[in-house]
Amino acid sequence: MQSKSSTLRLTIISVLAVACLIFSQIEEDRSIRKLEEKEDEADEARPTMYTFFEPVNGLGDKFNDPMIEEWKYEWERIGFQTKVLTLADAEKHPYFQTMKEEVKKPFPNDTYNQYCFYRYLAMAASGGGWMSDNDTFPMDFDMEEATNLPNEGKFTSFQSHVPALISASADEWARVAQIMTESIASSTQNVKSDMYILYEIKITKQASIHDIKLMPQSYVNAPNHVYSEPHKIDCKEMEGRRAIHMSHFGLDTVYRAGKYPIAAEYPLGSKARAEGARVIMDDWREQCDSGGSKKVEAVQ
Repeated sequence: MQSKSSTLRLTIISVLAVACLIFSQIEEDRSIRKLEEKEDEADEARPTMYTFFEPVNGLGDKFNDPMIEEWKYEWERIGFQTKVLTLADAEKHPYFQTMKEEVKKPFPNDTYNQYCFYRYLAMAASGGGWMSDNDTFPMDFDMEEATNLPNEGKFTSFQSHVPALISASADEWARVAQIMTESIASSTQNVKSDMYILYEIKITKQASIHDIKLMPQSYVNAPNHVYSEPHKIDCKEMEGRRAIHMSHFGLDTVYRAGKYPIAAEYPLGSKARAEGARVIMDDWREQCDSGGSKKVEAVQ
């Protein structure tokens, strides 16, 4: 009789132990879900900085590209969430097929320049907002304009005709994409890329007619203006810049001038460009006593 009683007690204890474990797991799952919901809510509250990346001829990987990782780090540091758009996003827009037919005429085998046009439609299809090249990083960026777009959401390029940093509503991205597409046939530029189409719009005074805002190039700095001498930042030159465009040309210029901040082989590959860009940004923050983005604290 005592043996049966002991067995019953052990059974009850085992059942209670299992119940406690199950309850503990349920509570842990609830806590994880609540944390994930809070993280999702926090992400929704943060503005988005987009870029566009599509491997050319199978080369490159948006999930494993050093320059894109630096791009994400810098924009997320100041309060943005980041998203990489692809060809699939552009294809969602109803104007895509029309654009594709026109863009393939000057660039039948040049997918890179085709993609440069498609990114405008990718932005339109994604709701508009801010887009930067994946080698363009924030400096004294005004976070008040992160959600309240400049110029009432009109298409605004902050490096003049160089589309390195642009803000626009979804309708504006689509509108300008169509203007640029329709301009290809009449363009007199030797290279009918999106940048040179914007350049032609600029020099022919069409920007005001089309209500396209092409801000002075000084809004976005180039890396060849960063160093006054090797490893010494020209802080005065960098004052008030919204961003820095670490373009191939700009970084190559710094390298050839003997001011590139890391040891690297020429031509600079993605890894060397990313490492050099990180050093430039860190040097700027340390030497110029700047956290960037109007001194907004870095978001952890």
